[in-house]
Amino acid sequence: MTSNRKTVFSLARVTVAAALFGAASSGCNALTQVAAIGPILAIDAARQAALDALVPASVAAEAGETVLITPGQIIILDASASLVRGGSGLALSPQPDITFFWSVVDGPMGDFDGDGDIDSADLAAAGGRLDLAETAFPQFSATMEGAFTLQLTSTTTTPAGDIITGTDVVDVIVFDAVP
Repeated sequence: MTSNRKTVFSLARVTVAAALFGAASSGCNALTQVAAIGPILAIDAARQAALDALVPASVAAEAGETVLITPGQIIILDASASLVRGGSGLALSPQPDITFFWSVVDGPMGDFDGDGDIDSADLAAAGGRLDLAETAFPQFSATMEGAFTLQLTSTTTTPAGDIITGTDVVDVIVFDAVP
């Protein structure tokens, strides 16, 4: 109830100030319109806080857009747009620490080493590299032409101690630029 009184009181003060300065009498309702936004923002903030408290947070992993490179070229991928969203869907502020892990999940080399999985070992056996895979900015290169799919796994721990994870993939297409 106190916040409603403060809002009405603030709205009344702005309206009186607008009248004293002639803004309302000259047909300019800008100040009263601005004052009317205050209660709306307060409701939205309350709704956001309630959703953040009731709905679990999530990690929005962002691996970036498809990248085109030539054989042997080194590309630096970028997961810096990854973030943690509250239950309201808005980014938490301040952002908690996020850990990153990149892995190869598909590529033209197939299961090169025969272990049943397409992974970084297959990439290495085919002459490719994925370095700094536990950072937001790993380096990738391949000598074999084709489309490679890399998966980003972003993880954080909530204040309650829950571990939450999000994933995203990016395609790196290696092609010989000289026909």
